[in-house]
Amino acid sequence: TVISEYIYSKDMGKVGATGEESGIHPHSGDGGAGVVSNINNLLLEHNFETLTQWESMPENADDFAKCNTTVSCVDAKFGVQTLRMQSYQAECKENGVYQETVVLPAGQYTYSAYLRAASAFEGTDAGAYIRVVDAAGNILGISERLEKCDSEYTRLIVPFELTSAQKVQAQILINGQGVVYADAAQLENNPYANAYNMLENGNFELD
Repeated sequence: TVISEYIYSKDMGKVGATGEESGIHPHSGDGGAGVVSNINNLLLEHNFETLTQWESMPENADDFAKCNTTVSCVDAKFGVQTLRMQSYQAECKENGVYQETVVLPAGQYTYSAYLRAASAFEGTDAGAYIRVVDAAGNILGISERLEKCDSEYTRLIVPFELTSAQKVQAQILINGQGVVYADAAQLENNPYANAYNMLENGNFELD
């Protein structure tokens, strides 16, 4: 009697399962899920316990503030630490943080993060959003903007494709004046977003 089956994959960095949002699907027998391989989060410090892997955007205004802060479990999406960013000027754009990845192989990827606007945003094209750019600064994908104050987190999702191996920047940004909390950032080698993987460097591919 077959109790369970697991699939071994030689694909470096590939994650997830075919179909809709997968979560964890290790079984692949009759009636089971067709697993491609594991869901690996390719970002470091994606839960914002510290910010050493997240750099400040060069466009940041002098009166833009960022920190990782301890909040109650009700306010944090996962754990007790979140990224908090506040912009004080309505005319400012592209304030925020980014993380540059290692060289990623060509393929389809998805970048996602949970954001919660703690205030209504003001200004032109105002709002909090996420974005992926390549080494030359070309935009590979950008999410919608969160503009209204909300007590709940919204998962923003940006699928993109690399036609050649290269590094990318995963960015969390603010346009205009407002406050946002961010948590559970994830970059995965999938054309869609899977459940958030809390492990850091779970595939041992990063130094």
